[in-house]
Amino acid sequence: MPNHVHMLLSVIRKDGRGDPSPTVDAIIGWLKYQITKEINQTNKTIGEKIFQRSFYDHVIRNQDDYNEIAAYIKENPMRWQHDKLYSPTNHISV
Repeated sequence: MPNHVHMLLSVIRKDGRGDPSPTVDAIIGWLKYQITKEINQTNKTIGEKIFQRSFYDHVIRNQDDYNEIAAYIKENPMRWQHDKLYSPTNHISV
């Protein structure tokens, strides 16, 4: 999708247990920073904003929830042509 990203993120310690640190906010912040830095270096721009400040997250609680979210992510690009921001100039092939 050219206007947003979906991902499944799992924060696991080396011993296999869930780890509350770093937080999802910290991970997403770092990811946005790294991507923005790379895009600005590639485009030779300074301080260009790429991402909105907020993001939506959802804690997956069970296998059914995981299956539903994974299917949504997989099928989402097929719905792009129905998005209000869609235009043939920013169309992607799936």
